[in-house]
Amino acid sequence: MIRYFLTLVFMTCVGFAFAQNEQQQINDIKRNISFIYATGTSSVSSEEASNNAKDLLALEIEQWLKECSVDSIAGYVAKSKESLSQISTQRGRLYRVFAYVNKIDILPYYKQEEVMVVNFGQPGQTTDSVAINAIPVASADTTASNEIVTTPMNESVEETEKQDIISTAYTPTQKEQEMLAVETFTALNEYVNLGRKNGTITQVGKYSNLPTTDAVYVFIHNKQGEIPACLKVAGETCINLKTGTPDLISNYKGCGAIWIKTKD
Repeated sequence: MIRYFLTLVFMTCVGFAFAQNEQQQINDIKRNISFIYATGTSSVSSEEASNNAKDLLALEIEQWLKECSVDSIAGYVAKSKESLSQISTQRGRLYRVFAYVNKIDILPYYKQEEVMVVNFGQPGQTTDSVAINAIPVASADTTASNEIVTTPMNESVEETEKQDIISTAYTPTQKEQEMLAVETFTALNEYVNLGRKNGTITQVGKYSNLPTTDAVYVFIHNKQGEIPACLKVAGETCINLKTGTPDLISNYKGCGAIWIKTKD
């Protein structure tokens, strides 16, 4: 009995040390400006979490290539899949996959000094989050991760923003009703891929490069791979399509955000 207990304690310590080592490795990668990374989660399987991480990483790579003014972006994004690495973890029933790739494996001629040109500085945080304020965003940090954590806001400022937002109920169009049918991150991937293929979706991005003037749709996704909200954002106006009432991205703490722009 004592031997069993000691064995259990030993295995627990080993598991804890292993988890700590993985987290340290993830933090080191995030601090290194040579890497592009993304985190995918799923309550279903590690495979689904991996697919989600790869899809988010593809968006990160695409945005970086645009900042570098690179042609044939799709080809580079596809090529990068051969060089990406993953770190898989599990917390309870939540599967988590951290996917990353070295920039030099995407662009062989990439140099460190180019980082300053494309505004890719060292990430300021070591967690899978980025502090944000409510819409609108005057400037966005393109090195930020896709997961959202809000910062405290001045109550008077928040109240003023709410007063400025349209107060009447909004009725979604047929196109927007179809967006509301997207209830999981996996379904969102399928919706976006189909839309880009048939031309109904013209742009896709993450929260850090959210347009401040153009009208876009923002899908909020949580750590369980669910889509709790779809928001229509245009400048200072943000409408929750499900409720038809004003909303703010900052209301969804701990969630991620993917935006799309559709063909008029």
